[in-house]
Amino acid sequence: MGFTKVAGHFPDKIEDLDFKYLTNTHCFVLGDYMGIKNRIMQLPSVASRRELLKQKCLQDAMATARAQEGYETIVLGKTKDGAALAVAPDVERRTYEMIASLIRENEEDWKRLGKEGVDAMVTTVKKELTGFAKKVLADAAENYKPLGIVGLGKVKKVTGVLPPEFELMVKLASQRIPIMLVGPAGCGKTYLAEKLGEALDLEFSDQSCSEGMSESVFNGLLLPIGKGGEFKHCSSPWMDRYEMGGVMLLDEIDAGDPNLFTYINKAIAQKSYTVAQRYLKPIIKKHDDFVLVAAANTYGHGADSMYVGRNQLDAATLDRFKVGLITMDYSKDVEKSLAPDDLCEWAWRIRENIRKHKLRRVMSTRVIKDLATMTNTMTTLVA
Repeated sequence: MGFTKVAGHFPDKIEDLDFKYLTNTHCFVLGDYMGIKNRIMQLPSVASRRELLKQKCLQDAMATARAQEGYETIVLGKTKDGAALAVAPDVERRTYEMIASLIRENEEDWKRLGKEGVDAMVTTVKKELTGFAKKVLADAAENYKPLGIVGLGKVKKVTGVLPPEFELMVKLASQRIPIMLVGPAGCGKTYLAEKLGEALDLEFSDQSCSEGMSESVFNGLLLPIGKGGEFKHCSSPWMDRYEMGGVMLLDEIDAGDPNLFTYINKAIAQKSYTVAQRYLKPIIKKHDDFVLVAAANTYGHGADSMYVGRNQLDAATLDRFKVGLITMDYSKDVEKSLAPDDLCEWAWRIRENIRKHKLRRVMSTRVIKDLATMTNTMTTLVA
């Protein structure tokens, strides 16, 4: 049946597992859980699939912790009450419930028919389980929000637990409308900008902003690096993305110098801008696939009690992002994919009290992710 277990061959810890005992079905389902199902399906032999899966599951502490959850669910058959999470336990539990029910209802027949009876039972379970499994997997896929991105003559699918704002980001980016993500610290703004580059199959660059940031961020540098100390122009990540295409993130834009951003207002709204330092080719032309994303903790109207180091952005700059303004918050769906349920519940209670009592504190998705990593690391060390 694919999920059948061989007694004694499946230890409690995936680190102790001899992967040769995994069936094809184990490899496909656990591979899907680890995000490499397509790569596994392309391999010609069961042995090569097991080896790839082993490398992925044991590549680092974080991967091993996730693999352990999938292993408990898919291979060991534990339910949520027993420790594991995800949707797979429902399929597993349903499988065993159906088998037990058939055995109870036809106990005398199984004794009389022997192997033929067991084979018939397996066939029946397989048939009934197929429709149920398809529904469960469809429900799971909905949580992962796979998005088909049409561009550059091909379709790219991006999977992962993503907040609902991502779909709007893709729509705005497809029309090359500048995007501004506004949300609390550690809610995943930078992560979403990186995933946008993956979705569009474009290069990704970022620049952290501060008051000390100079025009070289947008103009590059003229340096004596040529023969005999000849000055040559060195490009910047901004220029590369602007000219060659890609997703450019201006991170913490509300911490930057507002006068500096007015310098690039023309570049954002128009098709080119001028860089005198690149004297051989001073006109910088915008690529058709240049996508601009800005991330901020405030709406650009100045510092508040939480984000005291933020500046007021010029109205002309904010106008460039007016259509593409997206307000974000912490996503519980994303956090549930990063940490165990009990850790999430604990963090959410703290966040609720922070907001209830209007405290100047943050319980971010980043903190939850780091706590989960440390918890898994300490558990591994103790074990």
